[in-house]
Amino acid sequence: MPSSEKKIFVIGYGNTLRGDDGIGQIIAEKIEELKIENVETLALHQLTPDLAADFPKYKQIIFIDASEDIRQEEVQVFELSPSQTPPQIEHAMTPENLLRLSKDLYSFAPPSIAVILPARNFEFSEVLSAVTESAIKPAINIITAKIKNIS
Repeated sequence: MPSSEKKIFVIGYGNTLRGDDGIGQIIAEKIEELKIENVETLALHQLTPDLAADFPKYKQIIFIDASEDIRQEEVQVFELSPSQTPPQIEHAMTPENLLRLSKDLYSFAPPSIAVILPARNFEFSEVLSAVTESAIKPAINIITAKIKNIS
């Protein structure tokens, strides 16, 4: 598949039963509702090794997660690279480890970014903190702008 035909993969992850930790899934679902052409979304509890098998078919991956850094007040975006060391295959992995796994197995890891939202509440709850709630719209705006620039 030519690169111009490849899609963008948006992966939001976190535990929706642990307050703000589920914000990645919430954002991925909101991006899905926008029905953006050439964008596939996935909302899931955690990143697992099997995800790497599909990475070569995408031209870009956007990972969305909550930050445990209580000093973070705004949405942050980081470029990601495959980890420098071979990943240990575990039930939950980091984006960098998944990119490394894709590179090792398929000789390709698509360009990727992480969109990290501020979070405060990781207790058993389905309620978002005010800081995380206020980051939803800016995160969606950032992600849709990134998608537009990639497409």
